[in-house]
Amino acid sequence: MKKKTNNVTDKKFIWILFAICIGTLFILAISIMIKNSISAPKQKRESTIQIEDVDESSPSENISPKKQFALGSKLMRSSSSEEKIRGMQIVMTANPKDGANLLIPCLMDPVPAVRTQAATLLSTYEIPNLGSQIVMLLEDPDKAVRLAASSAMLKYASEPGIMYRFMRPMSSRDPEVVKLTIPVWKVALQYDPRNAIGTIAPALSSSDESVLSTALGALTQSYPRTRDLVPYKTLLEGITARMGSSPSGQMAQSLLQRINAE
Repeated sequence: MKKKTNNVTDKKFIWILFAICIGTLFILAISIMIKNSISAPKQKRESTIQIEDVDESSPSENISPKKQFALGSKLMRSSSSEEKIRGMQIVMTANPKDGANLLIPCLMDPVPAVRTQAATLLSTYEIPNLGSQIVMLLEDPDKAVRLAASSAMLKYASEPGIMYRFMRPMSSRDPEVVKLTIPVWKVALQYDPRNAIGTIAPALSSSDESVLSTALGALTQSYPRTRDLVPYKTLLEGITARMGSSPSGQMAQSLLQRINAE
């Protein structure tokens, strides 16, 4: 009878030990869950702080280019144009080649400041073969975008076939668009002289004094040799007929005298 009592006591002891183990594991699991729930917001705050600390002019030395690129990509998805622009700067600093793929769609962004920054960054980092896309911004309704596009296109003036792309902005009814296109034409002329006359012809056929003065000034600077101006003779005669003794008419007359004296 005594032996049976001892067996019962041993079983009770085993069950008590088992219950203690289960309880300990349960408490441990609860404590881990609480710890994770407390640390998660902290990690999220730290991630936000990292994003705020990264910028183009002073990237954090503790953040790798890969991490910077990820943070910049995240900022570019923001609805805030300021954050989007900051993200554009970060990705181009971290990895210009991959960053360019993210920036190209920004050339068509509805916010003018974003379009301006996209054109500026892509040309600053000399991303190739984008002239045909940036040239469209020469006709942008926003003045700042047009200025950025004109400056950016100087980097793409040697792109094959780009001279043909100037026909549309050269034919614009907006004198400012035409005048911003002419400096780029001057640079492209060095690489594609054969198609230069057909491209600038719309500007030389204008009746706007500022457009004509800009175009004639470009001709004077671009063709120091008089014989190179001969193909433009008919256009110059048209200017003198239209503009008479106006400043542009006198400029055209001066060029014609050079040609006739040759």
